[in-house]
Amino acid sequence: MVTVMTAFPRGRRDKASSEHDANGHSDLRIATSRSVRRWVTAGIVLLVAALGLSAIGTFAEGRVLSSIKHQSRTVLRPAQVTAAELLSSYIDQETGVRGFLLTGKTLYLAPYKAGRRDAASQQATLAELKIEDPSARRELAGVIAAGTAWETQIAQPQIALRRSGPLTQQQVNALALAGKQKFDALRERLTDLSSRLGVLIAVEQKRNDRAQSISEATTLSALSLALLIAAVSMFSLHRLLSRPLTRLVADVQEVADGDFDRPIGSSGATEIALIAAAAEAMRQKLIQHSTDLSEARRALTLTEERDRIASDLHRTTIKQVYALG
Repeated sequence: MVTVMTAFPRGRRDKASSEHDANGHSDLRIATSRSVRRWVTAGIVLLVAALGLSAIGTFAEGRVLSSIKHQSRTVLRPAQVTAAELLSSYIDQETGVRGFLLTGKTLYLAPYKAGRRDAASQQATLAELKIEDPSARRELAGVIAAGTAWETQIAQPQIALRRSGPLTQQQVNALALAGKQKFDALRERLTDLSSRLGVLIAVEQKRNDRAQSISEATTLSALSLALLIAAVSMFSLHRLLSRPLTRLVADVQEVADGDFDRPIGSSGATEIALIAAAAEAMRQKLIQHSTDLSEARRALTLTEERDRIASDLHRTTIKQVYALG
């Protein structure tokens, strides 16, 4: 369509329009908004815009999903697992201390020492995970403080006391009760930390589901918009290009078959209207040339007839003059 427009310079298009008007047809004033090039450009721009919005939305939601997955998979879930392992390590320590307190056998200190070593490693792991939630960090600090208090106030003093010699049943019961109270406080802290981590994981899961829903809705909206733009573009092109082009071809074919009285209508897109105006101008010129040729032929015939008559008269007059002579 661009080649069609460039085939007619501005001066020639204006001339064709003026000739069209002079022969009694409607003035060709086609708005530039009806240009096929304009519609195609607008459709492409809208499609690119829809795809760009979809890409931006997908990228943004992807960043959110990535952040959520990173926080959940690399921080919260490992922290929850480590907190459960830390509780198990403290239980091993408490079991070892209680067994050594009752029997005085150093064999029972093995789980205490292993649990102490594991607990230190697990506390370091929790600190390295860098949990962002302030409440979870406070719970972790409380766990470390409660574990240190149980270690310094219960475990080590009771082990040292039992190593110094046998204890009465009353002393064992009193020490066991004090140890249970401190360990229950530590267990409660660990339970609160695990509960808080579970809540954070659930919240992150909801955020993940919501982000996925938004991403799917964004993609679906962009796809729907692209389909709508494509449908509108196809309808507009059919209305501005296909139907007018079919009518133009029919009109030109009729004129080519000899029906010079059939006008070539100009409708549809600007490019089709320009072609139709040029074809209509040629039709008018053909009619004018045909009329001029017919008049010229009639004039020539009349001149030839006059010459023939004059020749006949001339020959007849000469004969009569010779006869008279």
